[in-house]
Amino acid sequence: MELSSSCVLSEELPKAHQVARRSLNLAEESSHHIRLAFAHMLLAFVLQAQGELAAAQDHFEKGVSVAEAESQSGGLGASNFPIWLSFMAQNLWLLGYPDRALASAKQVMTLARSQRNEFLGWSAQDFALNVLLWRHDSRALDEANQLLTFATERGFSFGIGITRMTAGGALVETGRLAEGVAEIERAQQENVRVEMHRLSRCELIAANALGKAGRGGDGLRLVVNALRRNGETGEKVHEAEFHRLLGELSLTEKGNNDEADRAFRTAIDVARRQSAKSWELRATTSLARLLAKQGKRDEARTMLAEIYNWFTEGFDTADLKDAKALLDELCGSP
Repeated sequence: MELSSSCVLSEELPKAHQVARRSLNLAEESSHHIRLAFAHMLLAFVLQAQGELAAAQDHFEKGVSVAEAESQSGGLGASNFPIWLSFMAQNLWLLGYPDRALASAKQVMTLARSQRNEFLGWSAQDFALNVLLWRHDSRALDEANQLLTFATERGFSFGIGITRMTAGGALVETGRLAEGVAEIERAQQENVRVEMHRLSRCELIAANALGKAGRGGDGLRLVVNALRRNGETGEKVHEAEFHRLLGELSLTEKGNNDEADRAFRTAIDVARRQSAKSWELRATTSLARLLAKQGKRDEARTMLAEIYNWFTEGFDTADLKDAKALLDELCGSP
């Protein structure tokens, strides 16, 4: 299982998938339930990286079901298991269940704090923190700063830059652009030193921050390079959002409506293939806003209403509030 995880981190996804499938087959042949639970979670982790979110969720849920039945072995609190649960929380958000994702992330943070291995506990909390950041949750900054302090005190060199990146992204979301970008640039330097600078989650945070801070050219180059590399490695979990950012930056940097339109529609297509409803909502909102400015209000209203009405929870989150405000505007008089 460690081999498959290392393959994901080293961008060898086909090999990781092969190893994860083999691990699951072996676990199913054994009578070791916790091993089976871990095998399901590992395969889910790989499938998520490949953008196969529905299949990933199926294995996440199977892994949780098996683990919950094994309370003598620690159940969901078994060593390393909260890390897998953190990826499940991310998956729930991606699939369009922001409230369930938040509840899962909170569960991860509770379980992680009781882990004997401090690094594993910290790692689980760091991954769960992504859910708060994606939700634009005001608690993301405080949580990130606490994890950053902990990682620094414990000397977790591989994690300091990653958590600092999240803290920088949270600062940007609160409007503290200069502070946020400064933290992000420092995080990039720290990640380069430990060869963790190609993580898509970090590049996504950086590109978004640079665009908001008026450095769209730098953000655009980052997005283009990330999309090229992801095309080579097969990592797809952030692909839709990268295309959406490509569209937003094409507007701000080039004023190119046609290029932005293509990027937004590509983002929507990718999100739909992956069942990534949260990415689809963001991309559709971006495209609807562009179409409205071009006088195509009916098209904008129809597509935005369709994705907005799919959601059954999370209506207090920033993305859904943003979509609802635009939808109300499109339903009013031009």
